[in-house]
Amino acid sequence: MYLSRLLVALLALPLLAIAAIRLYLSRKYARLPPGPPSNWLGKAAEPSGRSWLALEQMQNQYGPIIAIRNGPFQPPSIYITRAAPVLELLEKRGATTGDRPSNYVASQVLTGGMGLLFARYGDKFRRLRKAVHQLLMPKMAEAYGPLSERAARNMLRDMLDDTTNFKDVFHTYASSVINSMTFAKRNKTHYTDPSLVQALAWNRELVVAVTPGGYKCEAWPFLRYVPGYLSKPRAAFKRQLQDYLDKTRNVQREMTEGHAPPSFVKYMTERQQEYGLAQEELAWLSGSLYHAGSDTTAVTINHGLLAAAKHPAAQSKVKEELDAVVGSDRTPSFDDLPDLPYLNAFIREVYRWRSPNPRGFPHRMMQDEELNGYIIPKDSLVYGVHWCMHRDPTLFDDVDTFKPERWLETDEKGELRLRQDMRHFTWGFGRRNCPGMHIAERSIFM
Repeated sequence: MYLSRLLVALLALPLLAIAAIRLYLSRKYARLPPGPPSNWLGKAAEPSGRSWLALEQMQNQYGPIIAIRNGPFQPPSIYITRAAPVLELLEKRGATTGDRPSNYVASQVLTGGMGLLFARYGDKFRRLRKAVHQLLMPKMAEAYGPLSERAARNMLRDMLDDTTNFKDVFHTYASSVINSMTFAKRNKTHYTDPSLVQALAWNRELVVAVTPGGYKCEAWPFLRYVPGYLSKPRAAFKRQLQDYLDKTRNVQREMTEGHAPPSFVKYMTERQQEYGLAQEELAWLSGSLYHAGSDTTAVTINHGLLAAAKHPAAQSKVKEELDAVVGSDRTPSFDDLPDLPYLNAFIREVYRWRSPNPRGFPHRMMQDEELNGYIIPKDSLVYGVHWCMHRDPTLFDDVDTFKPERWLETDEKGELRLRQDMRHFTWGFGRRNCPGMHIAERSIFM
């Protein structure tokens, strides 16, 4: 009798534990946005692969604010697919949504705790952001124009020499521009350059780290201490930091010798004490512009080439405008930028059509916030899904059509100009938008 009761009690304990967990989650997240069903532990399946396409389908069932429950010990992930609620939460309420998640591999292992992209919101983030902002503001971006123009001419020659490998040619262009700005490198950075190959390999490690489920130690922290588990990202960081330190020291040696040209490293070294940067911080901050800017720029240019190939009518209009404004006896310059509205509209449509980061980067909630009748809980991860926002029918009509004209209007003189009441979302939101967007946009234009 006693044994049978004990057996019943032992069998009942797991069921009671499950019931308690589900009751706890139902109360804690009573006003959570809708989302896919969760398992008995309260965990739902996270969209994987091309997750932005899955989220586009899910919004038809759950609406534009989707919650993915991550079980009893992890905060939920919130995906927002429409522009209005994203801008309300991530821009208007940026003071409480400007944090990043505590992704251990991305923020500590791969960046040594020195990266701006994954810095937690606080004094350190503001210090690093201020340092970068001073150098990358629009007026400073204009000063780098000749570097982009020279690299663009080299890119055209490379495209003529190698008509089958444009993707790598675009990486050469983007890396040459960023390398010149950051480390004052005078020669172009070829796509076979070991430094670039290494930086792109580091980028691939970062993509794995920020993908849900990429590293199990985010959910199970004890794995961080398993010998060899994080050896690959640790080695990637060590190699990358050494490369940036070597380049930084080269610039600083030229400064000592009195012949260092303008560069980000030179600017930051002159203000190193003002911003309170250690040598490794200065080197990593400089290098992070290199590996972030070069990849995003190259991917966007590649998307632009794809758009031109798939939409010859739009390509012809760009050529007609260039022929009328620039002619055939010179290459375009940044002075032509205001006189090329259709080209600018074409570029904006490329951003909308194929975002380089379609899923968006996560923001971490610093407190509970109410949004459209739902509670977005503290510590949850919020994504503004670029792909879905760029297909928001309240902002863009005929979203499947590549249509640069949507970005244009006529002024009082009947001349074309870019619309000021429309925007794309490629560069992120609020206090976490991309600080290098002005330089990236000018490089892509060129």
